[in-house]
Amino acid sequence: MAKIRVLPESAANRIAAGEVVERPASVAKELVENALDADARAIEVRVEEGGGALIEVADDGAGMDAEDARLAFARHATSKIRDADDILRVATFGFRGEALPSIASVAEVELLTAPEGGEGTRLVLRAGRLIREEKAARARGTTIAVRNLFFNTPARRKFLKSEPTEEKRIRRAVIAQALSERDVAFRYLRDGEEVFHLPAGEDLRLRLARLFGRPFADELVLAEGKEHGPVVFGFVSKIDAARGTRDYQFFHVNRRPVQQALLHQAVAAAYQGALPRGRHPAYVLSLTLDPEFVDVNIHPTKREVRFSPERTVFAAVQAAVGRALRSESSLPRLWKEKPETPRTGESRGEPRPLDLPPAREGSWTYHPDSRAVESEPAEAEGEGWLARADLSRVHQIGNTFLVTAAPEGILIADQHTVHERILFEETLARIERRSGESQRLLFPETVEADPDLVRIAEENCETIEAAGFLVHPAGPRALLLEGTPPGLRTSEPRRFLIGFLESLGEMERTNEPREKRVAASVACHGAVRAGDPLAPEERSALLRRLRACHEPLRCPHGRPTFLTVSSEELARRFLRT
Repeated sequence: MAKIRVLPESAANRIAAGEVVERPASVAKELVENALDADARAIEVRVEEGGGALIEVADDGAGMDAEDARLAFARHATSKIRDADDILRVATFGFRGEALPSIASVAEVELLTAPEGGEGTRLVLRAGRLIREEKAARARGTTIAVRNLFFNTPARRKFLKSEPTEEKRIRRAVIAQALSERDVAFRYLRDGEEVFHLPAGEDLRLRLARLFGRPFADELVLAEGKEHGPVVFGFVSKIDAARGTRDYQFFHVNRRPVQQALLHQAVAAAYQGALPRGRHPAYVLSLTLDPEFVDVNIHPTKREVRFSPERTVFAAVQAAVGRALRSESSLPRLWKEKPETPRTGESRGEPRPLDLPPAREGSWTYHPDSRAVESEPAEAEGEGWLARADLSRVHQIGNTFLVTAAPEGILIADQHTVHERILFEETLARIERRSGESQRLLFPETVEADPDLVRIAEENCETIEAAGFLVHPAGPRALLLEGTPPGLRTSEPRRFLIGFLESLGEMERTNEPREKRVAASVACHGAVRAGDPLAPEERSALLRRLRACHEPLRCPHGRPTFLTVSSEELARRFLRT
């Protein structure tokens, strides 16, 4: 008896669907690509319940007659290629003829389409079987509605993520296409609410501003080049505008969105050594080269490509990004906004105060938010140095390090890690007490934000309020910021809030203790930075508040807050011993 059997069509279809239709975002991607291949100039995407209930894509493209509509759901039926050699020169998004039959095999699909001047056709399929065909009225174009995805493969449906996560992936897939096809208008609706509407014919920076906010677009610098062969064009973030997440990284090869490790490594090589740990560049880059040097047929969903030769492509991307980062427009600005009018008794040259509360001499409790209690100094050697240091005269070196004398020698502190430790313990105390203490902004600020950050703010409102923020959603892509945690030094509350929400989003993917992660994020984004000038009283106040901390020796990330140099070491260095 033969051991090898030909699989029934239903089984083969489901296996193929597993390769092409990984999740709802795969469906949206394939349908949008079909619309673009049909020369659509306006595309509307509707999503309900994270794509599980409905993914609908409507376009004004070429449309189909009844015969082509039926053939579109036949496996390996395509209008893009005629023979195998065409694959080497393919310039369309789809060409395998697998997408529609794969989608139809695991969902309920309704197709409404009509060619220019022709009669419209409606097809309804369930689990790959045509159950209704009828004539219908429609202007030129196509609408495909995919409902109850994976209804007949419950195991696949079980492994989907939460509705917000799946919807975010759909939206990212649509955005990736929209950033490449700027001559096409895109409209995206989630559960009946419009998230974005992008007019056709706008430049890349303006489209980025519509999607992610004007401040995001303003922090980008042009990257372009063609000296290595492939043409590179797009925008990359300035070094001081790096993000806390990789969600803002997009690559296109010959208009096709791809996730290719080689390309991301080339960008990372250009930024190497310039970004602190945990910060990531934002970029939208397109690569244009001869289709014969790009293999787009190595992955069922076409999200990966292969180059020949890879070294040339790597060099082209690295050179373009590196040149952008060295350009004058990429340099950080000394003044990011108009300096404030000085208060009485202040000169314009003096640094802005930290808004530190006064310390109480003779006590370990220096700040009402501190969790320290009246006690004797700890016996640890480092804490002893800190307790005995002379804080009446604290000097600042390079606007980064605080230096003062102690009976045993010299104490040198890092102002950023010191302030981080202080803010971490104060914020953690507020969260544990659920006090909701906040310092109100003089003028509330409307913050343009990615819809995911608005969702994070809505879903974590109690945690955010406990940390000291006063923030409210003001639409699908905006937040109203009325207050920030007390004791911060930041002239840009908008950037501070965005960075905090990005960190909060990253926490959703980990199992680490939430309260400490939130407190560490507030501390990291709100602490003084290296290069910030401090007034003499601010320097002393920082070290006094550090004394009140439970664990003053290290910041929340493990870096030391201060180092010591003993008198014996100094004598040895000067050859006195």
